[in-house]
Amino acid sequence: MVDLYIARHGQTSWNVQKRMQGRLDSSLTIKGVEDAKRLREYLADTPFDEVISSPSGRAYTTAKLIRPNETNMTTDPRLMEIHLGKWQGKTDDEIHREFPSEYDHYWNAPERYDNDGGETFTDVITRVEDFLQEIERTYVEGRVLIVTHGVAIMAFLSIVKKLSLKKFWSAPISEGTSLTLIRLEKGERKLLVEGSVEHLSLVTVQ
Repeated sequence: MVDLYIARHGQTSWNVQKRMQGRLDSSLTIKGVEDAKRLREYLADTPFDEVISSPSGRAYTTAKLIRPNETNMTTDPRLMEIHLGKWQGKTDDEIHREFPSEYDHYWNAPERYDNDGGETFTDVITRVEDFLQEIERTYVEGRVLIVTHGVAIMAFLSIVKKLSLKKFWSAPISEGTSLTLIRLEKGERKLLVEGSVEHLSLVTVQ
């Protein structure tokens, strides 16, 4: 039995600005840092065999805040956010204005979404599935902490829930530092917790 604790990175300055990041990056806000520290407290008594982060700075910084003394931390490009091509660095309003059809497909018809120079949702699902299969080959039991991004987490959920591409957005987008728990057992993948932010109710942050 292998438990995957999947966390989204903390809030960033571009999240606040409603600016698409994709493979670009921006720094965690004060809230993003504090939320990651709350998740650190929440998971303080949970041992992990490995911590695997997206290489993006916002995810890796979050991972280091959650497990500051972790010696077994690696990065994996398959956990990176969807590549958004020419959208990256633009605000939602700018994208809606400049790419109206593609923007509508992104949110309302994900099976039709295509972005010149970027990835499709199928591309993200394919690399996340490849990552999952490697975890299944590598671990017989244990716990792995994964720090990644919003669309990547939706890909994990789509795979485990066996959703069609049309229903890619059927779950709410995960909040910053939200925690999703997936159990891999005897060839089955079970969703135990989805997008929990219980740790954000913790008052003490050190």
